[in-house]
Amino acid sequence: MLHVFIGYAKTPPGTVFLWTGHYYLDYFEYVQAIAQGQRGEWIWQNYFATDDPSRTFLGIWQFLLYGKIGKLLFLGPFAAYWFFVFAFTFSFVFLSYMAIEKLLPDSTQIKKMAAFLLTVFAAPFFSLEMTRSGFAISNFGFWNDGNNFWERYGAVPYHTLAKILMLVVIFLVGDTLANLSKLQLKQVASRSLAAGLIMIYLLIFSPSSTVLLCAAIGLTSIIILITGVLKKHHHPGKLILFLLLLFTLVIPAGLAVKNYLATTSYAVVSQYESAWQEKPPFSLMFLTIGPIVAAAILGVRGYLKKLTPVRILFITLVISSYGLFYSPIPKLLGTTNSRFLTPLSFILFGVLAVGGFKKIRPLFVLVILLLLLYLPANLQAFKIIMNDDHLFSPISYLPKGIIDGFKFVGGLHGDTVVLLTPSQLLGSVFPIFAKRHVYVARPNITPNYLEKNIRTSNFYLGAMSNEDALSFLHNNKIDTVVLTSIEGYNVQVLFRYPFLEEIYRNKDIIIFKVKD
Repeated sequence: MLHVFIGYAKTPPGTVFLWTGHYYLDYFEYVQAIAQGQRGEWIWQNYFATDDPSRTFLGIWQFLLYGKIGKLLFLGPFAAYWFFVFAFTFSFVFLSYMAIEKLLPDSTQIKKMAAFLLTVFAAPFFSLEMTRSGFAISNFGFWNDGNNFWERYGAVPYHTLAKILMLVVIFLVGDTLANLSKLQLKQVASRSLAAGLIMIYLLIFSPSSTVLLCAAIGLTSIIILITGVLKKHHHPGKLILFLLLLFTLVIPAGLAVKNYLATTSYAVVSQYESAWQEKPPFSLMFLTIGPIVAAAILGVRGYLKKLTPVRILFITLVISSYGLFYSPIPKLLGTTNSRFLTPLSFILFGVLAVGGFKKIRPLFVLVILLLLLYLPANLQAFKIIMNDDHLFSPISYLPKGIIDGFKFVGGLHGDTVVLLTPSQLLGSVFPIFAKRHVYVARPNITPNYLEKNIRTSNFYLGAMSNEDALSFLHNNKIDTVVLTSIEGYNVQVLFRYPFLEEIYRNKDIIIFKVKD
Protein backbone atom coordinates (compact mmCIF):
# COMPACT_ATOMS: atom_id res chain seq x y z
CA MET A 1 0.00 0.00 0.00
CA LEU A 2 3.05 2.28 0.10
CA HIS A 3 2.46 3.58 -3.42
CA VAL A 4 -1.10 4.56 -2.40
CA PHE A 5 0.17 6.60 0.55
CA ILE A 6 2.71 8.31 -1.70
CA GLY A 7 -0.07 9.03 -4.20
CA TYR A 8 -2.13 10.57 -1.40
CA ALA A 9 0.80 12.76 -0.37
CA LYS A 10 0.96 14.10 -3.93
CA THR A 11 -2.71 15.20 -3.98
CA PRO A 12 -2.95 18.60 -5.76
CA PRO A 13 -4.72 21.37 -3.80
CA GLY A 14 -8.48 21.46 -4.26
CA THR A 15 -8.71 17.85 -5.45
CA VAL A 16 -9.79 14.58 -3.88
CA PHE A 17 -7.54 11.51 -4.20
CA LEU A 18 -9.57 8.40 -5.01
CA TRP A 19 -6.90 6.07 -3.60
CA THR A 20 -6.11 4.36 -6.88
CA GLY A 21 -3.48 1.69 -6.31
CA HIS A 22 -4.46 -0.71 -9.06
CA TYR A 23 -5.36 -0.28 -12.74
CA TYR A 24 -7.78 2.58 -12.32
CA LEU A 25 -10.75 1.39 -14.40
CA ASP A 26 -10.79 -2.03 -12.74
CA TYR A 27 -10.31 -0.35 -9.37
CA PHE A 28 -13.30 1.97 -9.81
CA GLU A 29 -15.40 -0.99 -10.89
CA TYR A 30 -14.47 -2.83 -7.68
CA VAL A 31 -15.10 0.19 -5.45
CA GLN A 32 -18.45 0.77 -7.14
CA ALA A 33 -19.42 -2.79 -6.21
CA ILE A 34 -18.40 -2.08 -2.62
CA ALA A 35 -20.64 0.98 -2.72
CA GLN A 36 -23.49 -1.24 -3.98
CA GLY A 37 -23.05 -3.48 -0.96
CA GLN A 38 -23.03 -0.51 1.39
CA ARG A 39 -26.33 0.66 -0.12
CA GLY A 40 -27.94 -2.63 0.82
CA GLU A 41 -27.77 -4.55 -2.47
CA TRP A 42 -27.06 -8.30 -2.43
CA ILE A 43 -26.75 -9.09 -6.14
CA TRP A 44 -24.26 -7.34 -8.39
CA GLN A 45 -25.67 -5.38 -11.30
CA ASN A 46 -23.99 -3.35 -14.01
CA TYR A 47 -24.40 0.38 -13.30
CA PHE A 48 -22.06 1.21 -16.19
CA ALA A 49 -24.70 0.54 -18.84
CA THR A 50 -28.41 0.89 -19.54
CA ASP A 51 -28.89 -2.24 -21.64
CA ASP A 52 -27.19 -4.93 -19.54
CA PRO A 53 -29.80 -6.67 -17.36
CA SER A 54 -27.22 -9.01 -15.80
CA ARG A 55 -27.60 -9.67 -12.10
CA THR A 56 -25.15 -12.20 -10.76
CA PHE A 57 -23.35 -13.70 -7.77
CA LEU A 58 -20.27 -14.32 -9.90
CA GLY A 59 -17.15 -12.22 -10.40
CA ILE A 60 -17.02 -8.92 -8.57
CA TRP A 61 -20.16 -9.71 -6.58
CA GLN A 62 -17.57 -10.58 -3.92
CA PHE A 63 -17.08 -6.84 -3.32
CA LEU A 64 -20.68 -6.38 -2.18
CA LEU A 65 -19.79 -8.46 0.88
CA TYR A 66 -16.74 -6.27 1.50
CA GLY A 67 -19.00 -3.25 1.37
CA LYS A 68 -21.40 -4.68 3.93
CA ILE A 69 -18.60 -5.61 6.33
CA GLY A 70 -16.94 -2.22 5.73
CA LYS A 71 -20.18 -0.46 6.58
CA LEU A 72 -20.32 -2.31 9.92
CA LEU A 73 -16.80 -1.00 10.57
CA PHE A 74 -17.88 2.56 9.61
CA LEU A 75 -15.67 2.55 6.51
CA GLY A 76 -16.54 4.27 3.24
CA PRO A 77 -16.13 2.34 -0.05
CA PHE A 78 -12.53 3.49 -0.67
CA ALA A 79 -11.43 2.80 2.91
CA ALA A 80 -13.20 -0.58 2.85
CA TYR A 81 -11.32 -1.57 -0.30
CA TRP A 82 -7.92 -0.90 1.28
CA PHE A 83 -8.94 -2.41 4.61
CA PHE A 84 -9.51 -5.73 2.85
CA VAL A 85 -6.30 -5.41 0.84
CA PHE A 86 -4.43 -5.09 4.15
CA ALA A 87 -6.41 -7.77 6.01
CA PHE A 88 -6.16 -10.36 3.23
CA THR A 89 -2.49 -9.66 2.54
CA PHE A 90 -1.65 -10.04 6.22
CA SER A 91 -3.62 -13.30 6.34
CA PHE A 92 -1.99 -14.63 3.18
CA VAL A 93 1.51 -13.91 4.47
CA PHE A 94 0.67 -15.54 7.82
CA LEU A 95 -0.73 -18.65 6.11
CA SER A 96 2.34 -18.80 3.87
CA TYR A 97 4.46 -19.11 7.00
CA MET A 98 2.11 -21.81 8.31
CA ALA A 99 2.63 -23.68 5.02
CA ILE A 100 6.38 -23.48 5.52
CA GLU A 101 5.90 -24.88 9.04
CA LYS A 102 4.06 -27.85 7.54
CA LEU A 103 6.65 -28.38 4.81
CA LEU A 104 9.61 -28.14 7.22
CA PRO A 105 8.22 -29.74 10.40
CA ASP A 106 11.58 -31.02 11.65
CA SER A 107 13.69 -28.01 10.71
CA THR A 108 14.99 -25.27 12.98
CA GLN A 109 13.15 -22.00 13.38
CA ILE A 110 16.02 -20.27 11.58
CA LYS A 111 15.50 -22.42 8.48
CA LYS A 112 11.76 -21.78 8.53
CA MET A 113 12.29 -18.03 8.83
CA ALA A 114 14.90 -18.13 6.05
CA ALA A 115 12.45 -19.94 3.77
CA PHE A 116 9.77 -17.40 4.69
CA LEU A 117 11.96 -14.39 3.83
CA LEU A 118 12.98 -15.92 0.51
CA THR A 119 9.34 -16.70 -0.29
CA VAL A 120 8.09 -13.20 0.49
CA PHE A 121 10.84 -11.18 -1.17
CA ALA A 122 11.61 -13.38 -4.20
CA ALA A 123 12.14 -11.38 -7.39
CA PRO A 124 13.09 -12.09 -11.03
CA PHE A 125 16.52 -11.89 -12.58
CA PHE A 126 17.36 -8.50 -14.04
CA SER A 127 19.78 -6.97 -16.52
CA LEU A 128 21.70 -3.72 -16.52
CA GLU A 129 21.24 -1.57 -19.59
CA MET A 130 23.24 1.49 -20.56
CA THR A 131 21.13 4.59 -21.18
CA ARG A 132 21.91 8.26 -21.75
CA SER A 133 21.50 8.94 -18.04
CA GLY A 134 23.57 5.92 -16.93
CA PHE A 135 22.83 2.31 -16.09
CA ALA A 136 19.20 1.22 -15.79
CA ILE A 137 17.73 -1.99 -14.35
CA SER A 138 15.43 -4.04 -16.56
CA ASN A 139 13.47 -6.90 -15.00
CA PHE A 140 12.66 -10.09 -16.86
CA GLY A 141 8.94 -10.69 -16.82
CA PHE A 142 5.55 -10.51 -18.51
CA TRP A 143 1.97 -9.63 -17.53
CA ASN A 144 0.64 -11.24 -14.34
CA ASP A 145 3.76 -13.28 -13.68
CA GLY A 146 3.53 -12.29 -9.99
CA ASN A 147 7.28 -12.66 -9.67
CA ASN A 148 8.14 -9.55 -7.69
CA PHE A 149 7.09 -8.48 -4.22
CA TRP A 150 4.74 -5.71 -5.37
CA GLU A 151 2.78 -7.88 -7.77
CA ARG A 152 2.74 -11.08 -5.73
CA TYR A 153 1.06 -9.30 -2.81
CA GLY A 154 -1.10 -7.22 -5.10
CA ALA A 155 -3.77 -4.63 -4.57
CA VAL A 156 -6.88 -6.63 -5.50
CA PRO A 157 -8.49 -8.13 -2.38
CA TYR A 158 -10.44 -10.96 -3.98
CA HIS A 159 -7.32 -12.23 -5.77
CA THR A 160 -5.57 -12.45 -2.42
CA LEU A 161 -8.61 -14.12 -0.86
CA ALA A 162 -8.37 -16.79 -3.56
CA LYS A 163 -4.78 -17.52 -2.50
CA ILE A 164 -5.88 -17.75 1.12
CA LEU A 165 -8.65 -20.23 0.32
CA MET A 166 -6.29 -22.28 -1.85
CA LEU A 167 -3.96 -22.67 1.12
CA VAL A 168 -6.87 -23.61 3.37
CA VAL A 169 -7.91 -26.36 0.93
CA ILE A 170 -4.32 -27.62 0.65
CA PHE A 171 -4.02 -27.78 4.45
CA LEU A 172 -7.38 -29.58 4.74
CA VAL A 173 -6.66 -32.11 1.98
CA GLY A 174 -3.09 -32.67 3.12
CA ASP A 175 -4.17 -33.34 6.69
CA THR A 176 -6.94 -35.68 5.49
CA LEU A 177 -4.60 -37.74 3.30
CA ALA A 178 -2.04 -37.91 6.10
CA ASN A 179 -4.59 -39.29 8.58
CA LEU A 180 -6.76 -41.61 6.48
CA SER A 181 -5.94 -44.54 8.78
CA LYS A 182 -7.32 -42.63 11.78
CA LEU A 183 -10.40 -41.12 10.16
CA GLN A 184 -13.80 -42.77 10.01
CA LEU A 185 -15.71 -42.80 6.73
CA LYS A 186 -18.07 -40.05 7.87
CA GLN A 187 -15.08 -37.88 8.80
CA VAL A 188 -13.55 -38.45 5.37
CA ALA A 189 -16.89 -37.51 3.80
CA SER A 190 -17.30 -34.36 5.90
CA ARG A 191 -13.77 -33.19 5.03
CA SER A 192 -14.40 -33.85 1.36
CA LEU A 193 -17.61 -31.83 1.61
CA ALA A 194 -15.80 -28.94 3.33
CA ALA A 195 -13.03 -28.85 0.70
CA GLY A 196 -15.62 -29.09 -2.09
CA LEU A 197 -17.70 -26.20 -0.76
CA ILE A 198 -14.62 -23.96 -0.50
CA MET A 199 -13.65 -24.85 -4.06
CA ILE A 200 -17.20 -24.14 -5.28
CA TYR A 201 -17.05 -20.77 -3.52
CA LEU A 202 -13.76 -20.12 -5.35
CA LEU A 203 -15.55 -20.84 -8.64
CA ILE A 204 -17.66 -17.75 -8.03
CA PHE A 205 -14.74 -15.34 -8.33
CA SER A 206 -11.56 -17.30 -9.19
CA PRO A 207 -12.35 -20.36 -11.34
CA SER A 208 -8.68 -20.82 -12.25
CA SER A 209 -7.90 -21.45 -8.56
CA THR A 210 -10.43 -24.28 -8.45
CA VAL A 211 -9.03 -25.81 -11.64
CA LEU A 212 -5.52 -25.65 -10.17
CA LEU A 213 -6.64 -27.31 -6.95
CA CYS A 214 -8.46 -30.07 -8.83
CA ALA A 215 -5.34 -30.78 -10.88
CA ALA A 216 -3.06 -30.80 -7.82
CA ILE A 217 -5.37 -32.99 -5.72
CA GLY A 218 -5.94 -35.37 -8.62
CA LEU A 219 -2.21 -35.75 -9.35
CA THR A 220 -1.39 -36.19 -5.67
CA SER A 221 -3.99 -38.93 -5.30
CA ILE A 222 -2.72 -40.73 -8.39
CA ILE A 223 0.83 -40.65 -7.03
CA ILE A 224 -0.31 -42.09 -3.69
CA LEU A 225 -2.54 -44.75 -5.26
CA ILE A 226 -0.18 -45.97 -7.98
CA THR A 227 3.25 -45.73 -6.38
CA GLY A 228 2.31 -46.46 -2.77
CA VAL A 229 5.03 -43.96 -1.85
CA LEU A 230 3.19 -43.24 1.41
CA LYS A 231 2.46 -46.74 2.62
CA LYS A 232 1.11 -45.73 6.00
CA HIS A 233 -1.31 -43.33 4.27
CA HIS A 234 -2.23 -45.87 1.61
CA HIS A 235 -5.95 -46.47 2.21
CA PRO A 236 -7.36 -46.72 -1.33
CA GLY A 237 -11.00 -47.09 -0.31
CA LYS A 238 -11.07 -43.97 1.85
CA LEU A 239 -9.00 -42.00 -0.65
CA ILE A 240 -11.30 -42.93 -3.54
CA LEU A 241 -14.35 -42.00 -1.44
CA PHE A 242 -12.77 -38.63 -0.66
CA LEU A 243 -12.05 -37.98 -4.35
CA LEU A 244 -15.46 -39.15 -5.59
CA LEU A 245 -17.35 -36.90 -3.20
CA LEU A 246 -15.05 -33.94 -3.89
CA PHE A 247 -15.16 -34.09 -7.68
CA THR A 248 -18.87 -35.00 -7.74
CA LEU A 249 -19.44 -31.65 -6.04
CA VAL A 250 -16.92 -29.51 -7.87
CA ILE A 251 -16.99 -30.65 -11.51
CA PRO A 252 -20.76 -30.15 -12.11
CA ALA A 253 -20.55 -26.79 -10.34
CA GLY A 254 -17.65 -25.79 -12.58
CA LEU A 255 -19.55 -26.74 -15.73
CA ALA A 256 -22.60 -24.82 -14.52
CA VAL A 257 -20.52 -21.70 -13.87
CA LYS A 258 -18.86 -21.93 -17.29
CA ASN A 259 -22.22 -22.26 -19.05
CA TYR A 260 -23.72 -19.41 -17.04
CA LEU A 261 -20.82 -17.09 -17.80
CA ALA A 262 -21.39 -17.62 -21.51
CA THR A 263 -24.88 -16.06 -21.16
CA THR A 264 -23.90 -12.92 -19.20
CA SER A 265 -21.84 -9.79 -19.81
CA TYR A 266 -18.80 -11.80 -18.69
CA ALA A 267 -18.90 -13.54 -22.08
CA VAL A 268 -17.26 -10.45 -23.62
CA VAL A 269 -14.50 -10.54 -21.00
CA SER A 270 -14.04 -14.26 -21.60
CA GLN A 271 -13.63 -13.74 -25.35
CA TYR A 272 -11.00 -11.09 -24.71
CA GLU A 273 -9.09 -13.19 -22.18
CA SER A 274 -9.19 -16.42 -24.21
CA ALA A 275 -7.45 -14.57 -27.05
CA TRP A 276 -4.79 -13.25 -24.65
CA GLN A 277 -2.28 -16.06 -24.15
CA GLU A 278 1.28 -15.49 -22.92
CA LYS A 279 3.74 -18.07 -24.27
CA PRO A 280 7.25 -17.09 -23.13
CA PRO A 281 10.13 -19.47 -23.91
CA PHE A 282 11.28 -21.65 -21.00
CA SER A 283 14.48 -19.63 -20.73
CA LEU A 284 12.49 -16.44 -20.10
CA MET A 285 10.26 -18.23 -17.61
CA PHE A 286 13.37 -19.31 -15.70
CA LEU A 287 14.67 -15.72 -15.66
CA THR A 288 11.25 -14.44 -14.63
CA ILE A 289 11.03 -16.77 -11.62
CA GLY A 290 14.43 -15.48 -10.56
CA PRO A 291 17.41 -16.61 -8.44
CA ILE A 292 15.19 -18.58 -6.07
CA VAL A 293 14.61 -21.28 -8.70
CA ALA A 294 18.36 -21.83 -9.07
CA ALA A 295 18.80 -22.06 -5.30
CA ALA A 296 15.79 -24.39 -5.05
CA ILE A 297 17.62 -27.08 -7.03
CA LEU A 298 19.91 -27.56 -4.01
CA GLY A 299 17.04 -28.81 -1.87
CA VAL A 300 15.14 -31.09 -4.25
CA ARG A 301 16.88 -34.31 -3.21
CA GLY A 302 16.32 -33.80 0.51
CA TYR A 303 12.71 -32.71 -0.05
CA LEU A 304 11.86 -35.90 -1.97
CA LYS A 305 13.33 -38.10 0.77
CA LYS A 306 10.67 -37.09 3.28
CA LEU A 307 7.46 -36.94 1.31
CA THR A 308 4.16 -36.24 3.07
CA PRO A 309 0.77 -35.55 1.47
CA VAL A 310 1.12 -31.79 1.89
CA ARG A 311 4.64 -31.92 0.39
CA ILE A 312 3.31 -33.81 -2.63
CA LEU A 313 0.43 -31.34 -2.94
CA PHE A 314 2.83 -28.43 -3.28
CA ILE A 315 4.86 -30.30 -5.90
CA THR A 316 1.76 -31.12 -7.94
CA LEU A 317 0.42 -27.58 -7.51
CA VAL A 318 3.60 -26.13 -9.04
CA ILE A 319 3.58 -28.73 -11.83
CA SER A 320 -0.12 -28.01 -12.52
CA SER A 321 0.45 -24.26 -12.45
CA TYR A 322 3.19 -24.20 -15.08
CA GLY A 323 1.71 -27.14 -16.98
CA LEU A 324 -1.66 -25.42 -17.41
CA PHE A 325 0.10 -22.16 -18.26
CA TYR A 326 1.82 -23.77 -21.25
CA SER A 327 -1.17 -25.90 -22.26
CA PRO A 328 -4.13 -25.02 -24.55
CA ILE A 329 -6.58 -25.65 -21.68
CA PRO A 330 -6.88 -21.99 -20.53
CA LYS A 331 -8.03 -20.95 -24.01
CA LEU A 332 -10.62 -23.74 -24.02
CA LEU A 333 -11.83 -22.55 -20.60
CA GLY A 334 -12.15 -18.98 -21.88
CA THR A 335 -9.43 -17.32 -19.84
CA THR A 336 -5.85 -16.08 -20.19
CA ASN A 337 -3.22 -18.64 -19.23
CA SER A 338 -1.51 -16.22 -16.82
CA ARG A 339 -4.39 -16.79 -14.39
CA PHE A 340 -2.85 -20.20 -13.66
CA LEU A 341 0.45 -18.83 -12.39
CA THR A 342 0.17 -18.84 -8.61
CA PRO A 343 2.37 -17.13 -6.01
CA LEU A 344 1.95 -20.28 -3.90
CA SER A 345 4.73 -21.78 -6.05
CA PHE A 346 7.21 -19.53 -4.25
CA ILE A 347 6.42 -21.24 -0.95
CA LEU A 348 7.82 -24.47 -2.39
CA PHE A 349 10.77 -22.65 -3.97
CA GLY A 350 11.63 -21.00 -0.65
CA VAL A 351 11.47 -24.33 1.20
CA LEU A 352 13.64 -26.03 -1.42
CA ALA A 353 16.16 -23.19 -1.37
CA VAL A 354 16.96 -23.70 2.33
CA GLY A 355 16.48 -27.46 2.31
CA GLY A 356 19.92 -28.24 0.91
CA PHE A 357 21.81 -26.63 3.80
CA LYS A 358 22.42 -28.55 7.00
CA LYS A 359 24.59 -25.87 8.62
CA ILE A 360 23.57 -22.36 9.52
CA ARG A 361 26.58 -20.50 8.15
CA PRO A 362 26.21 -21.44 4.44
CA LEU A 363 22.43 -21.00 4.79
CA PHE A 364 22.97 -17.52 6.19
CA VAL A 365 25.24 -16.65 3.24
CA LEU A 366 22.66 -17.97 0.75
CA VAL A 367 19.80 -15.97 2.28
CA ILE A 368 21.80 -12.72 2.37
CA LEU A 369 22.99 -13.27 -1.20
CA LEU A 370 19.48 -13.93 -2.50
CA LEU A 371 17.95 -11.01 -0.62
CA LEU A 372 20.60 -8.72 -2.13
CA LEU A 373 19.80 -10.13 -5.58
CA TYR A 374 16.09 -9.54 -4.94
CA LEU A 375 16.55 -5.90 -3.96
CA PRO A 376 17.26 -4.26 -7.37
CA ALA A 377 14.39 -6.05 -9.15
CA ASN A 378 11.89 -5.24 -6.39
CA LEU A 379 12.94 -1.59 -6.33
CA GLN A 380 12.67 -1.41 -10.10
CA ALA A 381 9.18 -2.94 -9.94
CA PHE A 382 8.17 -0.33 -7.37
CA LYS A 383 9.59 2.44 -9.55
CA ILE A 384 7.49 1.18 -12.47
CA ILE A 385 4.37 1.18 -10.29
CA MET A 386 5.02 4.75 -9.19
CA ASN A 387 5.25 5.88 -12.83
CA ASP A 388 2.33 3.81 -14.12
CA ASP A 389 -0.22 6.05 -15.83
CA HIS A 390 -2.80 3.30 -15.42
CA LEU A 391 -2.68 3.88 -11.67
CA PHE A 392 -2.36 7.63 -11.40
CA SER A 393 -4.75 8.48 -14.20
CA PRO A 394 -6.36 11.85 -15.06
CA ILE A 395 -9.31 10.85 -12.86
CA SER A 396 -7.33 9.57 -9.87
CA TYR A 397 -7.44 13.12 -8.51
CA LEU A 398 -10.81 14.79 -9.03
CA PRO A 399 -11.66 18.42 -8.23
CA LYS A 400 -13.74 18.47 -5.06
CA GLY A 401 -16.60 20.19 -6.88
CA ILE A 402 -17.06 17.18 -9.16
CA ILE A 403 -17.45 14.86 -6.19
CA ASP A 404 -19.94 17.30 -4.62
CA GLY A 405 -21.93 17.35 -7.86
CA PHE A 406 -22.02 13.55 -8.08
CA LYS A 407 -23.29 13.36 -4.52
CA PHE A 408 -25.96 15.95 -5.35
CA VAL A 409 -27.26 13.74 -8.16
CA GLY A 410 -27.20 10.79 -5.77
CA GLY A 411 -29.56 12.70 -3.50
CA LEU A 412 -32.15 13.24 -6.21
CA HIS A 413 -35.21 11.00 -6.32
CA GLY A 414 -35.62 8.46 -9.07
CA ASP A 415 -33.65 5.66 -10.65
CA THR A 416 -33.21 6.94 -14.18
CA VAL A 417 -30.06 7.26 -16.26
CA VAL A 418 -27.29 9.88 -16.04
CA LEU A 419 -25.36 11.08 -19.09
CA LEU A 420 -21.68 12.01 -18.87
CA THR A 421 -19.20 12.46 -21.70
CA PRO A 422 -16.89 9.54 -22.55
CA SER A 423 -13.78 11.73 -22.75
CA GLN A 424 -12.36 11.00 -19.26
CA LEU A 425 -14.42 7.88 -18.49
CA LEU A 426 -16.04 9.61 -15.52
CA GLY A 427 -18.96 7.22 -15.93
CA SER A 428 -16.68 4.68 -14.23
CA VAL A 429 -16.50 6.85 -11.10
CA PHE A 430 -20.00 8.31 -10.89
CA PRO A 431 -21.85 5.17 -9.60
CA ILE A 432 -19.55 5.10 -6.56
CA PHE A 433 -21.21 8.28 -5.31
CA ALA A 434 -24.73 7.88 -6.66
CA LYS A 435 -27.04 4.90 -7.12
CA ARG A 436 -27.77 5.69 -10.74
CA HIS A 437 -26.95 3.99 -14.04
CA VAL A 438 -24.78 5.86 -16.53
CA TYR A 439 -25.25 5.65 -20.28
CA VAL A 440 -21.60 5.13 -21.17
CA ALA A 441 -18.62 4.20 -18.98
CA ARG A 442 -15.58 1.98 -19.65
CA PRO A 443 -15.34 0.06 -22.93
CA ASN A 444 -15.30 -3.55 -21.71
CA ILE A 445 -18.36 -3.29 -19.48
CA THR A 446 -20.57 -1.00 -21.57
CA PRO A 447 -22.28 -2.98 -24.35
CA ASN A 448 -22.02 -1.32 -27.77
CA TYR A 449 -19.47 1.11 -26.31
CA LEU A 450 -18.26 2.61 -29.59
CA GLU A 451 -21.76 3.36 -30.82
CA LYS A 452 -22.70 4.95 -27.48
CA ASN A 453 -19.46 6.91 -27.39
CA ILE A 454 -20.15 8.46 -30.81
CA ARG A 455 -23.80 9.19 -30.01
CA THR A 456 -22.91 10.83 -26.68
CA SER A 457 -20.13 12.91 -28.24
CA ASN A 458 -22.53 14.13 -30.92
CA PHE A 459 -24.97 15.19 -28.22
CA TYR A 460 -22.36 17.21 -26.30
CA LEU A 461 -20.94 18.70 -29.52
CA GLY A 462 -24.39 19.87 -30.66
CA ALA A 463 -24.22 17.67 -33.76
CA MET A 464 -27.82 16.55 -33.22
CA SER A 465 -31.00 18.46 -33.95
CA ASN A 466 -33.12 19.35 -30.94
CA GLU A 467 -35.63 16.67 -31.91
CA ASP A 468 -32.98 13.98 -32.29
CA ALA A 469 -31.28 15.00 -29.06
CA LEU A 470 -34.51 14.86 -27.07
CA SER A 471 -35.42 11.53 -28.66
CA PHE A 472 -31.96 10.20 -27.73
CA LEU A 473 -32.51 11.17 -24.08
CA HIS A 474 -36.04 9.80 -23.86
CA ASN A 475 -35.25 6.53 -25.62
CA ASN A 476 -32.50 5.81 -23.11
CA LYS A 477 -34.43 7.07 -20.06
CA ILE A 478 -31.84 9.79 -19.43
CA ASP A 479 -33.15 12.51 -17.14
CA THR A 480 -29.86 14.03 -15.91
CA VAL A 481 -27.05 15.50 -18.04
CA VAL A 482 -23.68 16.28 -16.43
CA LEU A 483 -20.63 18.18 -17.68
CA THR A 484 -17.44 18.74 -15.69
CA SER A 485 -14.48 21.07 -16.00
CA ILE A 486 -12.06 18.27 -16.96
CA GLU A 487 -13.90 16.87 -20.00
CA GLY A 488 -13.11 19.53 -22.59
CA TYR A 489 -16.60 20.12 -24.00
CA ASN A 490 -18.19 23.56 -24.47
CA VAL A 491 -21.01 23.98 -21.95
CA GLN A 492 -22.70 26.60 -24.13
CA VAL A 493 -23.83 23.79 -26.45
CA LEU A 494 -25.98 22.36 -23.66
CA PHE A 495 -27.66 25.69 -23.03
CA ARG A 496 -28.89 25.65 -26.63
CA TYR A 497 -31.06 22.62 -25.92
CA PRO A 498 -34.44 24.05 -24.79
CA PHE A 499 -35.36 20.87 -22.89
CA LEU A 500 -32.40 21.08 -20.47
CA GLU A 501 -32.81 22.96 -17.18
CA GLU A 502 -29.79 23.79 -15.02
CA ILE A 503 -30.30 22.49 -11.45
CA TYR A 504 -26.79 22.58 -9.95
CA ARG A 505 -23.51 24.36 -10.58
CA ASN A 506 -20.13 24.96 -9.00
CA LYS A 507 -16.79 25.85 -10.57
CA ASP A 508 -16.10 22.19 -11.45
CA ILE A 509 -19.44 20.80 -12.61
CA ILE A 510 -22.81 21.75 -14.06
CA ILE A 511 -25.88 19.52 -13.91
CA PHE A 512 -29.02 19.72 -16.04
CA LYS A 513 -32.39 18.05 -15.66
CA VAL A 514 -34.32 16.98 -18.73
CA LYS A 515 -37.70 18.70 -18.76
CA ASP A 516 -40.78 16.54 -19.23
